[in-house]
Amino acid sequence: LRSATALIQTIGRAARNVNGRVIMYADRESDAMQTAIGETNRRRKIQVEYNKEHNIIPKTIVKKIEDILERKKSLEVNEEKEDVGKLKLRYNLLLPDSKKEFVAELKKMMLEAAKNLEFEKAALIRDEIKKYEG
Repeated sequence: LRSATALIQTIGRAARNVNGRVIMYADRESDAMQTAIGETNRRRKIQVEYNKEHNIIPKTIVKKIEDILERKKSLEVNEEKEDVGKLKLRYNLLLPDSKKEFVAELKKMMLEAAKNLEFEKAALIRDEIKKYEG
């Protein structure tokens, strides 16, 4: 059983595709289903009228999976650089002892990321460690 809100969200997700369909299986039509169907029909009517008024022909957006993955990777790299950058501010990398402490902190972060199965993040931190150890 799902709430009306959850059903509306599911129906809305299917509506993003021009050929999207929602099939609900149940022994009886629940109140949540009635509410969701009613709300969907109301919204559909408004959307169809808007589309006619503005000569819009609905079409499905098609994106390559690689585009999505590259964007996600780019965001992760930027987040990781910010974390390392904030950590750098706490250390004076010109002093050997401070630099060692910084690298030790990075190693902790790398091991924590690996422990949490965030291997890409761990690899990014490993690359940072190599920069400062070398």
